[in-house]
Amino acid sequence: MLDAQHDKDGDHTNIQVAVQQLIHRNPDVDIFTRVRRSDRHLTGTIHAPRKCGIKAGKGDFLFTGRMRLGKPTLRCAPYFEQWQRLSALAECVYK
Repeated sequence: MLDAQHDKDGDHTNIQVAVQQLIHRNPDVDIFTRVRRSDRHLTGTIHAPRKCGIKAGKGDFLFTGRMRLGKPTLRCAPYFEQWQRLSALAECVYK
């Protein structure tokens, strides 16, 4: 996560991220781009509900979301390590 700015007039947070891996994306929407061809990461801005209390910081996150009114919108995102612990407790795993 590169930066997080709370929208003063709205109920969302704009989050600038550097993406290591995209698992699924809509080919009709270009949210993430490479600044230079040699860059390893894609960068882009995504949006999350302000109630999530997202703050800029280091770490690996698992972002899940959908397109909402033409904007990439997230659910509250845990650290990737937290998600791994929770998924290990699940009775079944989707593969």
